[in-house]
Amino acid sequence: MGRFTTSKYKNAAPKQLKREHLVCGLRVNELCQNTPLACGVDKVVFAGEGAGIGVLDVGEVGNVQPRVLHGHGQFVRSFDFSPFEKDCLCTCAGDGLIKLWNTCDLTCTKTLHVSEHVQQARFHPVASNIIAAAERDNLVCYDVTKQKQILSAAVPCTTVSWSYDGRLVCSGGKSGEITISDLRAKKKVASATLFDNNKDVHHEWLGTDKIVLAGFKGRERMFQTVDISDLPRVISSLSYGGGSGNPFVKFDYDTRMMFCYAKGDHRYTYCEVGAGGVIKENWKETSREAVKGIALAPKSSLDVTNGEVARLMVLHHNTLAPTPYVVPRKSYHEFHDDLFPETRGDVPGVDGEGWLLGNDGYRELVSLNPASKKKQSNGQSGEIEAPSAPVEEAPEPLEENEKHRQILSHLTEGQSLYRNIEGKLSHRDYHFHGLKNVQTVFSQESNGFQIGKHYGAHLMAGSGGRLGIIDLHNPGNNNTKQLELVNQGNPVVFQWDPYSADHVIAVGSDSSLVKLWKITDMDTTPASWLPSRSTVLKLSCCSTTPV
Repeated sequence: MGRFTTSKYKNAAPKQLKREHLVCGLRVNELCQNTPLACGVDKVVFAGEGAGIGVLDVGEVGNVQPRVLHGHGQFVRSFDFSPFEKDCLCTCAGDGLIKLWNTCDLTCTKTLHVSEHVQQARFHPVASNIIAAAERDNLVCYDVTKQKQILSAAVPCTTVSWSYDGRLVCSGGKSGEITISDLRAKKKVASATLFDNNKDVHHEWLGTDKIVLAGFKGRERMFQTVDISDLPRVISSLSYGGGSGNPFVKFDYDTRMMFCYAKGDHRYTYCEVGAGGVIKENWKETSREAVKGIALAPKSSLDVTNGEVARLMVLHHNTLAPTPYVVPRKSYHEFHDDLFPETRGDVPGVDGEGWLLGNDGYRELVSLNPASKKKQSNGQSGEIEAPSAPVEEAPEPLEENEKHRQILSHLTEGQSLYRNIEGKLSHRDYHFHGLKNVQTVFSQESNGFQIGKHYGAHLMAGSGGRLGIIDLHNPGNNNTKQLELVNQGNPVVFQWDPYSADHVIAVGSDSSLVKLWKITDMDTTPASWLPSRSTVLKLSCCSTTPV
């Protein structure tokens, strides 16, 4: 996916949901300096009022009352879900605490006492129980199990991010300086000052050697990609215009999709980043309300059966808007392997002690195909063998009514078998034209036109209560081919008998008379039956019975 390579995600477009599918009535703390929300597999959390943490279930809609976590003395500064435990949430606040929560039972599982200047805390992407924290002038690494500091580096640090393989850490300071550190080797890999405004620089790794940065140059907000081997040189850049809201970036390594936004703006942008670091802008989306934060949903929660390649959780002043990005395809009956490459599973590649000793580890890739099952164990790969299908016994014969019931149940469950049916207009040579005196105005009870197995019937204008008969096997000009049935009274309803082989049509008129006509080679053999006038005052319906 280089500069001129066509991407299969270029046509991915956001699907805006109606208001009844949004989460409304939220009370959001807008003082959070970083992204004020995070999205897990089952839960969405956001910065609530004061020092509270709002917790929502994924899929909740409407005016909901979120559950609230209380445990910090000051407002929360960052959120991060564990990549290995879907219910484990990490938060940090100005009270000098990093807390780990169980979002399922809403309890605090661990508490780390850190500097009160902590700005952000993020889980290691490969090793379990490792957290990196940005503490303004120090980058610190903690072991969650032992609840103690294990590594540190004295660098300007208000934001932090891990490389894809977890070997390096990027930190950004308010002075615009970017530092790449190898904490285990206790060395600085690279550093450069790329921004000149006294605001935070936010960043995400594009892999193991390239980074996308979001910051200010003067009053202009910029998104830039750089290579850590030549850090001062900018590979590609995207200007986001002037403004005071901090720019943020979200990146998906599997699809190379990148989402750019600025806090307080009424828009966000979808881009793609090539393997060489080139940014390609694909879609600009605007919103009525200001954007307070955006989080990417985990890949395992996407609706892959409908082409959803990414899902944004967009937080506004008091609403949360799930926004799926869908790649249009002709059919979604089958899983599209080209849209959904294998992604990292939820099994850590190494534990914290092993990583500290120099073992990098590797997270096994798993398939997003719902029909595929992958084994997620360290150092092993391969698919789990599907169990042999049990031999099904032949079903006992069913009664006729039971068969019909099962057929109707099958047709009404799930998607219809005929949902993709399309009508096709036949050639003009097969049309019927030149029909005489077609009645265009008729009563509400009348159907106006009916067809049987061989013939069709339509109301005719004028007196005499005439009904026109046409042969369906003789299209074309029917000016001289038409047969007229004269009834006693104006026809109100008429119906062909679908169970008769003699082409019989029943005609009910406004005189309460029902006539049966037998059509044989356009000759008529009329037969009539006059029902009791005491029981039939006005005909409004005519139908046949199969019995």
